[in-house]
Amino acid sequence: MIKEEDYKRLGKMNPEKFLQGQPKPTPEQIAFVFACIMKNAGRGSFRVLIYDLLGCNYKDYVLLLEAGGQTINNVMFEAFYKEDKEIIEDSGCQN
Repeated sequence: MIKEEDYKRLGKMNPEKFLQGQPKPTPEQIAFVFACIMKNAGRGSFRVLIYDLLGCNYKDYVLLLEAGGQTINNVMFEAFYKEDKEIIEDSGCQN
């Protein structure tokens, strides 16, 4: 679950600062990021998301962390892991 202090901090964030003078991403680039988040949801860590799926460099870790990437990944993990676990339990399967 997202911590209240993270929620407040992220709500005050200025997304424009992360562009650093670059143009806004295209809809296709945003769709790629969303698809990577969904592919990783409930299955992988923040590092899997940024390094393996998004193809980022280790030097990008802090920037992506500050932008809320780990919080997004953790919320998606909790939401989808819980859902997968409930489906498994409902089907009578055991881990």
